Amino acid sequence: MFYRGINSIDSPKAEFIWEGADGTRALVSRFSTMPRYNFYFYIYRPVVHNEFPNDIEFKWQTGGVFFHFADKEMFDEDYFISRPIDKYFKENIKQQVEKLIKDQANDFTTPHIIWMEGHDSSGPNIKTLRIIQDIKSLIPELNVIHSTLEDYSRLLKESINLSNLSLVKGERRSSQFDLRSGNLYGYTTSARMYLKQKNFEAERWLQFYAEPFNSIAGILGMDINDKYIDLAWDCLIQNSAHDSIGGCSLDEVHEDMIWRYKQVIEISKGVFERACKFLALKINTSLYRIHFYPPFSEVGKGIFLVALNPTTYLRNEIVETFIDIPQEFDKGHFKLMVLPLIV
Repeated sequence: MFYRGINSIDSPKAEFIWEGADGTRALVSRFSTMPRYNFYFYIYRPVVHNEFPNDIEFKWQTGGVFFHFADKEMFDEDYFISRPIDKYFKENIKQQVEKLIKDQANDFTTPHIIWMEGHDSSGPNIKTLRIIQDIKSLIPELNVIHSTLEDYSRLLKESINLSNLSLVKGERRSSQFDLRSGNLYGYTTSARMYLKQKNFEAERWLQFYAEPFNSIAGILGMDINDKYIDLAWDCLIQNSAHDSIGGCSLDEVHEDMIWRYKQVIEISKGVFERACKFLALKINTSLYRIHFYPPFSEVGKGIFLVALNPTTYLRNEIVETFIDIPQEFDKGHFKLMVLPLIV
């Protein structure tokens, strides 16, 4: 389900088929007009606050009890309405429902129309139930149900005709074309670039080092039930909220993100190191009877350099290594021998 990155040019209808890079296809919805908060702006605000989609300025004469700090430490905090006026503008319901239906006309391919009440800074209100009841009373031909995304998804699958849907391929970065799609804020890809760099580093250590090597070690008998990987993923996902990784929040938010990235990287490096230690111990070096120059005549007195290939295919390449040789070994006649070691 999208509300950014896909517009009505990509998919003229709200439902479409999305094909990934590997050819996998999925049934998708882009929600339609003002995708994630159409019910909120079209109906809820006009009925509860007598405010309409284009009303962005709060007027003091509206009434209520307001709160704001005036001391020098807290004066820059937001203004709040501690006790809003408790009103209900039922007279706005019919016209606003009809306007939303008109703005969504012919956008859906099934009888199931979705209205969304999501908004960044709004909590649930019992008045929503009253609004739904009044819609049913004023416009009885509408079957309005307070539902979930899971139920909506299930109903789409049951009633969709896949042959009628547009095919959209690849990564979605389309900008807003009309109200039937959400805007895509491209500048967030370059905002606070240090966060993107740290995110790349954290993902790299967790996805390509800690997790796969931890799994391989687990297959070979190491106990990996300590949940370190889960803890690292939790910190990484917390940083993935769109206003966090997008770099458009307060400085304090992004300072906390750097702390989480540090935890991800430290945990990942520790898990990776532990797995490599375990894998190295699983190699039976006694199988190799290689004689070194004096004074080393047994392989057990030598130094083994272990190269781990985590892929499922053979590789032939040059890698850079840093080898510390004990002083008593470095007599000018140390010989490096490369051996194929199989776990």
